[in-house]
Amino acid sequence: MIPMPDTAFARFWSRLPAATKQSFFAGVVMGLVCHLYLFTNLIPNHDAVFHLFQCDYGTASGRWFLPLVLAWDGDYNMPWLQGVLSLLCLAGTVCITTRLLRIEKLLAIVITAALCTAFPTVAATFTYMFTADAYFFGLFLAALAAYAAWRMPIWGLPLGTILLILSMGIYQSYFPVAAVLMVGALLFDCLEGRASFTPEGTRGRIVLRGVRMVATLALGIVVYMAVARLATMASGGLSDYMGISSMGSLSLSELPELVRQSLESYETYFLQNELGWNFSFIPLLVIAAWVSGVVLLATLLLRRQVGVLRGLLALVLVLLYPLAGSLIHIMVAGAAVHDLMIYGLLYALILPLALASFAATHADEMGSLRSALQSLMSWIVIAAMALTAYNYIVTDNKAYLKMELGFTQIEAYSNRLATMIQSVPGYSPSLAVVLVGSSNGDALLNVTPELSEITLTGALNMGTYRTQYSYGYLLNRFSALPNYVYLDDMPEEVSSAISGVSETMPAYPQQGCVQIAGDYIVVRLN
Repeated sequence: MIPMPDTAFARFWSRLPAATKQSFFAGVVMGLVCHLYLFTNLIPNHDAVFHLFQCDYGTASGRWFLPLVLAWDGDYNMPWLQGVLSLLCLAGTVCITTRLLRIEKLLAIVITAALCTAFPTVAATFTYMFTADAYFFGLFLAALAAYAAWRMPIWGLPLGTILLILSMGIYQSYFPVAAVLMVGALLFDCLEGRASFTPEGTRGRIVLRGVRMVATLALGIVVYMAVARLATMASGGLSDYMGISSMGSLSLSELPELVRQSLESYETYFLQNELGWNFSFIPLLVIAAWVSGVVLLATLLLRRQVGVLRGLLALVLVLLYPLAGSLIHIMVAGAAVHDLMIYGLLYALILPLALASFAATHADEMGSLRSALQSLMSWIVIAAMALTAYNYIVTDNKAYLKMELGFTQIEAYSNRLATMIQSVPGYSPSLAVVLVGSSNGDALLNVTPELSEITLTGALNMGTYRTQYSYGYLLNRFSALPNYVYLDDMPEEVSSAISGVSETMPAYPQQGCVQIAGDYIVVRLN
């Protein structure tokens, strides 16, 4: 008998662990705390100006599943709807994270949710709001792939592989998330004493789980690359964007250097402040959390139930954990790695929280001295990560302020420019506008140096909006200029038609910076 929908949902909800329910609500609430302002305001960056009403790209860059997922919210850039859908996916990722890493204590769950939703990679993704919900769905699929491979003895391999392929078909950079969650899940299997090296207890055998997870990762990336190449065969193959065309073609001689770069990325993002992400004391807090995590791990490994083999395996997994989270550097083999691609690094902050929560859950199994040490280390981890999460909330909202000011400034600038264009004698909407000297390095486009403090991919200053492919759309859509707009990269016939005029014109905003030459309105910018 098929149950009624409300009955089925009630059964599903009742079977969920309390920690999973807490994780979901914490993810939604913390996400709203951090990003609500961006959800309730349209603040497009340069790409979003172009993709305001359509988003028809992705296949050439290996994201063949992205257009299909983007279809679920239509063609328009709608921050509130896309923001809510994104939060649901992020909250789902938090649920899987806390389950696999055995985070069961409420305070640790809330801080984990704050880190997962406020990590600047999330804010960088939200600056491209027109794709954010699809990207975070890809993140959720990657986490779900890890859970399937860990939880399902029979169906884990095929289901996990399919989920991972679909995740990479949306955004390839979430592959490390699946990898680091798998390593973390195996680590806590060891700490729980469930890892069996004998034929008994097949369901919990860590060797079989490990093989299943490695097979899921290997099959996932191989099949994904095959599908990506097939999907782009008619259009000339994969593009070179961000190293996607070379993914999977790694030379062994490159591996040591790529491993070094992978591990160095933790120093760049957590122990330095060149990007403007961290309060001055955050690196010290991160170090304190990592040291405390090591101490917690040592006390847990000394439990008699862990045993020598599981203890050694746990140490190997701890060493693999940071590499798994930074695999993106190896995947793209030397290509540039930007802020949207590093979500896997976040799990280096979550592991100490997971160890603190696990120690609290099993405190009754420890001696009094060891429990006192665990309590002290846990306090350090909780305090350090809570402050780090708050730091990221501040960082994200500073980036949103930068976006708002930058867009407000370029909109005001463009309105003035549009007024001058429409005021030139002989103006007609049918005439094409030609912008000459449109470099985004123009001093007039960089009037707020304070905005350079935060360097977050997608959160840009005023000057970056004047790009070849999007500035014409900005003039059309936000300044109501109906004319077709050419920037510096224009056809030869256009360049020839205006050459005699543009070379002698004064620069904007001087009188005479806008003139008509035949069928074109010429604007000398700088």
